Amino acid sequence: MTSCDPAPRDIWLAYVEFADHEGVGKVRPVVILDASGKASVITAKITASANYEPSSFVEISDWESCGLRRPSWAQIEPLVEVRRDKLLRDEPLGQLSPSTYDLVCAALNSSEQNEDGR
Repeated sequence: MTSCDPAPRDIWLAYVEFADHEGVGKVRPVVILDASGKASVITAKITASANYEPSSFVEISDWESCGLRRPSWAQIEPLVEVRRDKLLRDEPLGQLSPSTYDLVCAALNSSEQNEDGR
C-alpha cells in the first residue's frame, strides 16, 4: 500500500487487471481522476500507443515533465477502478500539467455527452 494519498492529476504506477482476463494484468502508469473512494481510485490508463479509437485518447504532449519515459496518451475509455493497494511505490511518478488534465476532463465530458445523446 502507498504511504502517500493519491490525488487527481497524479501519475502512479499501478497493477491493472485486463478487462477480459480476471486475475491477469500488468504494471502500467495511470492518471488519478477521482481519489474520493476509501478503497479505490478512478483512473485513466496511460499508454504509449493511441492507435485504436482516436477519440478515446488524449495526448500528453508534455510527457517528459510529467515523469513519463516516452510519448504517451491518456486513455479515457474505459476508465479503470484501481484498488489503492495496487498503486505501486511510495509516491507518484509525476503529475499531469493543469492544461493536460483540463484536456482529459473535457474529453471525458464530451464522451459522456455523446453517450447520453445515443
